Amino acid sequence: IGLDFGCGHAHLIQLMASRMRLVFGFDSGPNQIGIAENNTSGMPNVIIRRLSAPPPSFHVPRFDLIFVNSVVELMNDDELDRWLQWWTGSLSGRGALVISDVMPQKNDRLRSFIESLSWGFRQGCLLGYCYEYFLMMKAGFFREQAFCRDSDELLLRISRSGGRGRLLRRNLDFLTTRYAVMAVKDSRSPVP
Repeated sequence: IGLDFGCGHAHLIQLMASRMRLVFGFDSGPNQIGIAENNTSGMPNVIIRRLSAPPPSFHVPRFDLIFVNSVVELMNDDELDRWLQWWTGSLSGRGALVISDVMPQKNDRLRSFIESLSWGFRQGCLLGYCYEYFLMMKAGFFREQAFCRDSDELLLRISRSGGRGRLLRRNLDFLTTRYAVMAVKDSRSPVP
């Protein structure tokens, strides 16, 4: 059972659904949910839900894989800590949490922007990507450094949430200026 957290247009869900018995997609944006539902219609093993805060209890059934891509930079510290506890608590005994595309404190924004434009061009969605950057700039995202996190800080937060994490050798997304971590539930942790 898998979860694509911050599923966006559900591109990853489509891949996961071909390999997993059941796949959930969570996103907080109503537009993203509508697109994800449309892109996964006819896939009986996919469930799309809108969530903006962690549910009061851990997910049942537990997840074998939770994938979080390009999301944690949008969360303040309290939100991230609550979600980390929910994610690790919702993992099966052998489950893994993968957090990808995390911006470090010292992020080369110009290089990230150029890599993003190149990716958008190769994927045929350059205008959409430019529009997303415009919306982020308009919201003041690029002036704000508060939600960028170094890997040591993120790994410490994972540990405090009941997980045991490690830095992956490279980011799973296309941006080389960002990083990814993988975590499992720490059986020795007092956090449920």
